[in-house]
Amino acid sequence: MPLKISGSDVKVATATGDATIVNHPARLRQIYVLTSTGSPKIIFKNGGSSGTTLWTQNLKASSESNINVPDQGIYFGTDIYVDVTAISYLTVFHS
Repeated sequence: MPLKISGSDVKVATATGDATIVNHPARLRQIYVLTSTGSPKIIFKNGGSSGTTLWTQNLKASSESNINVPDQGIYFGTDIYVDVTAISYLTVFHS
């Protein structure tokens, strides 16, 4: 029998524009983002584009950021939708 070390496996999803990046309930654990010029921002929503906003993150232009979400992460009960502005690339780590 395989040894299970953690409570759940971490998965990865990516986006370059507005999208449902995880189409089932999940916990957002960490993000990596590469921004472009302007006023970069990511809005994370539960329940699609018109869903409830759970996290809004403003970022520095023309930079990269790695943001860890403490403890058990942010729980999205339906899905994880991202509304992005001035974002070149986004990677989301979830479980």
